[in-house]
Amino acid sequence: MGQYVTEPRQGEDLQILMNLKEKYKIVMLLHYVEGYKVKEISNMIHISEGTIKKRLQRGREMLKEIWREEDEL
Repeated sequence: MGQYVTEPRQGEDLQILMNLKEKYKIVMLLHYVEGYKVKEISNMIHISEGTIKKRLQRGREMLKEIWREEDEL
């Protein structure tokens, strides 16, 4: 997940990612873990580039919220 994952938390962060709703998880994995570009993902799963971008944005927001909650514990 590129810049959003720090080394000590990678395994934990991947587990959190795997628990996202399927539509967010798929695009997050393809983009941040596998390294595909938005256009490539769009072609692979037959969804518009705009939708891919929005799902990436929402997925990042969900992860940030989860991390924020964890930091408060």
